[in-house]
This record gives sequence, C-alpha cells and structure tokens, in this order.
Amino acid sequence: MLNIIKSVYKKNRISILRAYPVSFILQRVLSSIFALLTPVLLYYFVFNGKIGNEFSNKASGMNYLLFVSLGYGAYAVSIATLMNVGRSLISEIREGTIDSFLLSPASRLGYFLGTFVEQLGRSIIEFFLVIIFSLFLGVRYNFENIISMFLLVFFIAIVSFSMTLILSNIMVYTRDTFISQNTLFIILSFLSGVSFPVTYLPKQLQFFSNLIPLTHAINVLRDVSTGNISTSTVFSSILAIIEGVIIFYLGYRWFEKLERKLIEEVFS
Repeated sequence: MLNIIKSVYKKNRISILRAYPVSFILQRVLSSIFALLTPVLLYYFVFNGKIGNEFSNKASGMNYLLFVSLGYGAYAVSIATLMNVGRSLISEIREGTIDSFLLSPASRLGYFLGTFVEQLGRSIIEFFLVIIFSLFLGVRYNFENIISMFLLVFFIAIVSFSMTLILSNIMVYTRDTFISQNTLFIILSFLSGVSFPVTYLPKQLQFFSNLIPLTHAINVLRDVSTGNISTSTVFSSILAIIEGVIIFYLGYRWFEKLERKLIEEVFS
C-alpha cells in the first residue's frame, strides 16, 4: 500500500504543479476569507460589536470573533480536504484514466490516502491564512496553544477525510460535482457550528449535527485554543473519531459496490 500512496502522491503533485495555477488555491483561500467577513461585518456594523449573554453562555464565554474565526479556519481545512479527495474519482473519469485504475490490483485505500496526503499541506496553509487574516480583524489568540492548534488541524483534516468517500461516491453516482459538493458544503457550514453554536438549532437538527464528526472536531479546536479543556473536550474528540470511522467504513463499502458497476461499464 505504501508504494501506491507514494505513486498517487507523485502523480497528483505533478498534475497540480503543471495543470493548476496558484490562483486556484488563492480562490479557495479568498472564498474562506469572504465567508468569514460576513459574520464579522454583521458583528461590527449591525450589532455594534455587542453579543447577548445567551451567546456567551452557549459558546462557553468565548469571544464571538474568536468563535467564528476558528470555525471558518476549520471549515477551510474540511472543504479543502473534501474537494481534493472527494473529486479524485470523478476527475479520473473525466480524464479517461478511470479504466486503468479500476482494472489494476492497486490498493483502493492507498489511492485515497495518497490523494489525501498530497493535498494536506495546502489545507494547512489555507487554515493558517484564514487565522492570519482574522488577526487583522481584531481577533486575539493564545499563542501558547499554537502547537496544539497545529496538531488539531491534522485532526480536523483526518476527520474530514472520513467523509470524502461519501462525497466521492455521490459525485460518481450522479456524474455531477458542483451541485453535490456545494450542497454538502452548505449542510456542513449550517449544521457543524461554524458560525454559531449548534444549540441554537432546533432539537431535530441538533441530532443530525451531532452525527457529523466535524461538529465535534470544531468544538475540540475551540476548547484547546482557549485552554478551556474539560471532560466534554475529551468526549467530543472520541465522538469525532468513532463517527469518522463509521462514516468512512460505510463510504468504503458503498464504493466497493459502486466499483463493481464501474467495472461492468468498462467491459460493456
């Protein structure tokens, strides 16, 4: 499997360097920054920099700007991972290389891991660019926890990787990228507590929110970044891991069934 990971890493790296300009990465960074600007502008110019006690209670006393900055930083990592890994199979179909991949004995898991590892560096860069931009908006971080934050970026990326196979399968099944991925991204931004505590949601939606591993990963990032570590932080990290494993397993099983249909199409 290790050789497959290395080969996919080299292949994707060459494709990125030759086919995709730097502006593609800047476009995603700017998208995250502009998404962060929306709640920040509302905070300053609509609410005059004042947040009610209800928000403070639901956010464990966290400052609103810090709350949304960490949320959108984690969201940027998640979206980058989902886009890069989730679109991998549909890209193979469009480029006409899916046949050779399906007919080869190469490890499927190694293929997805290679794609994930190749894009990981760019995802981390996107996170810290969002965090750096938030500094100009007046957000103050406890930089004593910067190492922990850095490690949690890996954690968020891994949690997001667990959801990539679901997105990839949907794209291959529907032969669509924009509608499927954008729908998932909107659902994640709304249900994962990126810009507001999930306790504001109705009880029914809170149930679905707690089934998303990214929700718990963002909570862990916020707790660690503020030094507000408790048993709920540990519980959230465990939940994120368990849910991530279950979602990845379901996605991989679905991919195995989908792969048989794709191989039948190759020979038909």
